[in-house]
Amino acid sequence: MTLTSSLAAGFANALSLKGIPIRIQYFTQTTGSVYDDSGTLVKSGNDVWTSGAIFPLKTTEGSDDSVLLEQGKLQNKDKKLYVNGSTVFSDLNKTVKIQLGSPTGDIYSTIPLGAKVQSIGNDDIYKKQYIRYLPTGSF
Repeated sequence: MTLTSSLAAGFANALSLKGIPIRIQYFTQTTGSVYDDSGTLVKSGNDVWTSGAIFPLKTTEGSDDSVLLEQGKLQNKDKKLYVNGSTVFSDLNKTVKIQLGSPTGDIYSTIPLGAKVQSIGNDDIYKKQYIRYLPTGSF
């Protein structure tokens, strides 16, 4: 077993032991036939269930999270989600919704900063994605 595959397996094992189940759903935005019609989100593809670890933002001065907060790209209540490196969060023209825990858990959307991938060579070990809480009915 190579070092990268060992690291990826170790991270996957940690998520399986201590992570929580998350559901990832993809939506495509469609617009009506008239130029001023409002957009509608339509579910696209199958739900993806995986494990993830949730952490609050690190607000220590100079940290990546703190800099993004100061730039207005993040809000204080946003969170960080860590998942396996093979998890897909972005696709052209798709909106992503993430549900934490059981099917009745809190719902979040991805923040369009893109997932930060931690790789060694060509192997993705894990991804960090910033997520924002969605109050009921706001998606």
